[in-house]
Amino acid sequence: MPSTLPPDRIGARATAAATLTVSGLVVRSIHGVHLLGPVSFTAEPGQVTLLTGSDPAARWALASAVTGRLPLERMRVGGTVSVAGHTTPPLIRNDSVLAQSWRIRGVADDAERRLAALAWASSLRVGLIVLSPGLDGLDEPGCRVVLDAAVRVAESGRTVLVTAPTSAAGAAEQHLVGATITLPSGHRNQSAA
Repeated sequence: MPSTLPPDRIGARATAAATLTVSGLVVRSIHGVHLLGPVSFTAEPGQVTLLTGSDPAARWALASAVTGRLPLERMRVGGTVSVAGHTTPPLIRNDSVLAQSWRIRGVADDAERRLAALAWASSLRVGLIVLSPGLDGLDEPGCRVVLDAAVRVAESGRTVLVTAPTSAAGAAEQHLVGATITLPSGHRNQSAA
């Protein structure tokens, strides 16, 4: 499956390294619906981290939270997120990007849209790139193509996270990534908190 951009264009623009540290992250809706957590992990520059989980809402909440783009008027967050030492959403947004392939228009193939989202994100001077949706709905060859591109981006010294349903994390995918974080199975219960 060919990429929409030549391989030398993906991840070509260097930027400062950005270690991502997540500690005790919990996300709930303002109505008390538990979406995520608690989750703790560290993702290092120069590697791809695969974020897997069975709940698409939990994967979205994590991707949005670690890039400082969680809509705080609709969500409640506990724990801490640090990107390149920054812990407030406005400063985290300066060092990160949420590459959302569904925003890419004019590209019909799902894998190609993810590649286009990665190419766009790698053109920015940010240290953390989160591809979400990442491997959702892709077949095995599509997953490998997207992860190969993510590895090329990470080789430029960036921290790259790719979201995926648990079922997409096969042996071939595990081999391409530096780390895999499996989100706890979500149980969307109401809470009085």
